[in-house]
Amino acid sequence: MSADFILLRTTLPQCREVVILAELCRCESDLILGRLARFWIWADAETTDGVLPGVTVDMLVRALHIPEAFFTALVSVGWLEVHEWGLQIPNWDRWFSDSAKARYGEVIRKRLQRSGCDPPKVVNCENVRTISGQCPDNVRTKEDRRKEKEYKKIPPLKSPPQKRGGETIDWSRVIFPEGCDTPEIRAAILEWLEYRRKIGKRYRDPEKQISLLLMEHGAEIVKAVCHSIAHGYQGCFMPQKGGHDGHRGSNWAAGPGQRHPDDATIQSRGW
Repeated sequence: MSADFILLRTTLPQCREVVILAELCRCESDLILGRLARFWIWADAETTDGVLPGVTVDMLVRALHIPEAFFTALVSVGWLEVHEWGLQIPNWDRWFSDSAKARYGEVIRKRLQRSGCDPPKVVNCENVRTISGQCPDNVRTKEDRRKEKEYKKIPPLKSPPQKRGGETIDWSRVIFPEGCDTPEIRAAILEWLEYRRKIGKRYRDPEKQISLLLMEHGAEIVKAVCHSIAHGYQGCFMPQKGGHDGHRGSNWAAGPGQRHPDDATIQSRGW
């Protein structure tokens, strides 16, 4: 953790980002400054590099009692980044790191020495050496930076979705009818998604549209997938009974949002 103070620019109340934050949050800039200070003080106690793994915006709202709109506005002005693994505060080393505070302490020390005054004891300069020409003890080495990079390689909080040929699907979002969650059906679904990818017709929401196909076909989806791929259909269809005479059989079912290949023939004949 860093030292028990944070650096705030004297020009912060007039800077462009604060004006935008006040406009987005529809409140006074003084309130924005207070929320910024509360958030940065909390972050200074929780991280040494601006990386907050496993932390979400909802957690910050509950912990700091600050509206979600404030953190959304921070993201829009580039003062907060949201990732799958957590949050990150950009330019942390410039304003909040121990080295930044050490540089600030050294500036204050030199300023007071030029004026012939002793440095006040209230300034927390524990990590700054008294000799100006020496490097502070807390300056990061190459080994420190290497360890920080390794630390940032955080494993995902959830297991990654199953992947096949560039297509992914989150099985937890797929609604399986009773008795349809079998390895054979899952393999057929992956084969269908891979086929859709190859023909350039990827689903925008694979989980929802696969759920619709399962509701239409049930356990027969394996047969529908084989039939549709063999005939080069864009949608997933069951084989028709009675041949292709322009009339759809009772067991015909179209994929979600797709047209059956016979539709064009039916329209051309005026049926």
